[in-house]
Amino acid sequence: MPSVGVENRPNFANSAPTLAHLDGDPNLDVVIGTVDVGVVAYRLAGTANAQLLWPTGRGNLGRTGASLAGTLNNSTKTVTPPLPKPGGTLTYTLSLANPGPLLASARVTDTLPVNATLLTGTLTASSGSVVVGAGSITWTGPRSAVRAGVPVTITYAMTVSGAISQPAAIINTALVDDGLGRVEARTATAFVDGVQEWLPMVER
Repeated sequence: MPSVGVENRPNFANSAPTLAHLDGDPNLDVVIGTVDVGVVAYRLAGTANAQLLWPTGRGNLGRTGASLAGTLNNSTKTVTPPLPKPGGTLTYTLSLANPGPLLASARVTDTLPVNATLLTGTLTASSGSVVVGAGSITWTGPRSAVRAGVPVTITYAMTVSGAISQPAAIINTALVDDGLGRVEARTATAFVDGVQEWLPMVER
């Protein structure tokens, strides 16, 4: 990042610096509030895999003095359309969202439903490694795969069984492991030959 020119006199920083990703590249940047020239920022070379356990003075942007931990409890899983027909196509999207420091060993195990078939070539992940096993999908990511503010998106498509002859639910559950001992379940449900109904709204 460009440096800021200053006059030939001391230029002090009143507060602790903050470490963050400012410009989209993998290296960290340091932000410093100075007395004479305002806020300055510098790129920290060689920090692409650094883990921000204590990114700023007093621990976090709230200045609470508490050490933050990564978490995937804000992750979501969706399916479209929610009301498919037999033989139709379902598109699943799993978004891994981490508001804290990098997670070193995150993992997802997604058990595929038995009444739908994975479409070849549709499985993708925005980062990390995703593979198909016997009736399941497994995603694993490197340290830089689940960064704060950079969600990982896993998508795939499935064909609904054409043998379904009456309304049925297709239930798909993924287990999201943050590598810190916490496992979250995320479920998406589609209803084959389901009927959408709207309840009347009553106002007082």
